[in-house]
Amino acid sequence: MQVKQIETTAARQFVIVLDEGEEAIACLQDFAGKYRLPGAEFTGLGAFHNVTLGFFDFETKAYERIRIDEQVELVTVVGNLA
Repeated sequence: MQVKQIETTAARQFVIVLDEGEEAIACLQDFAGKYRLPGAEFTGLGAFHNVTLGFFDFETKAYERIRIDEQVELVTVVGNLA
């Protein structure tokens, strides 16, 4: 994982580049711990392989998970760390 800070105001901004084979969630957790971020929002793009995606189904009140075992492009990912 490569990290570069691009903004140094109170609202710090970073660019994070993951290497092939790195686990995205683990890298974000490591990043948040290293930079002492109690909360943050993020956006991203790129590609994944062997990934489980999910969405919340309001009717069943549960997360539906979709396993994808091939290389796929990720157009946008938006989320938060808490």
